[in-house]
Amino acid sequence: MDDQFHDLKVIVPNKTRMYDECHYRKNDLNCLIFNECDNTDVFDKEHRIVYMEITERDHQRQIKE
Repeated sequence: MDDQFHDLKVIVPNKTRMYDECHYRKNDLNCLIFNECDNTDVFDKEHRIVYMEITERDHQRQIKE
């Protein structure tokens, strides 16, 4: 929901999904499914940090796509 207030915003890897029954459980990071994500991307639920590989192209462009 762009431009709407959220108590929590977390960047997650591409292809992250959510369990269907969790649509109404706000801010529950345990609802996220990472099975289809790139295996170089790691999401630390406890600290709410995403670790994603930065490629040489990302470095050159100075942006992570």
